[in-house]
Amino acid sequence: MSIRLFRWSITTKLILLLLTVSLIPMVGTAYYNLRGSLAMVNDGEQKNLYLLAISLANRIDQLFEDTRSITNILAADKEVIRYLSQDIAEQGDSLESVKASASAIKNAIQGISNVYIMDKNGIFVVSTDPQAYHKNLSHREYFQRAISGEPFVSELIFGTISGEPGIFFSAPVRGKTGRIVGVALVKLKLEAISTILEGINT
Repeated sequence: MSIRLFRWSITTKLILLLLTVSLIPMVGTAYYNLRGSLAMVNDGEQKNLYLLAISLANRIDQLFEDTRSITNILAADKEVIRYLSQDIAEQGDSLESVKASASAIKNAIQGISNVYIMDKNGIFVVSTDPQAYHKNLSHREYFQRAISGEPFVSELIFGTISGEPGIFFSAPVRGKTGRIVGVALVKLKLEAISTILEGINT
């Protein structure tokens, strides 16, 4: 009886040993494969996030570039230059044309909140926001930088008049002699940027 128990014990131990020896490589292989799969998934997620960030950055950059171009085009508009270069008594004819151009820009481009023309003193002489007319915001950096000859893009700021957040793009308006006669100003809505950022969740 003891011999049989001894043999069974030896046989059991051999079986367990063989199972252990055969299972170790299998477990090791499974663990290695699991780690490899997790690493691949992690690398894939990081790559996707990187590509998404690049895509969003490019879209925001394009939005800014388009708005900057629109501001520069407005600043170079012949009617805008003529209006700001004339005496007050002579501005009547060109004023309506400048107003029409400002309204057309606002209505044509969804992300734009308002379009303004400021005279050389920092007073809003044309505005798609009726509340802004004749307001003096010469203290604003977007005016000071543009009136000194430098196109400018502000940080996100709240409008003094509307109270709504936005980014202001300004450009100097130069007369025929190159003298700066005013400033063209375009306000980009915060929602225009938010819409792009919402692409993260879609």
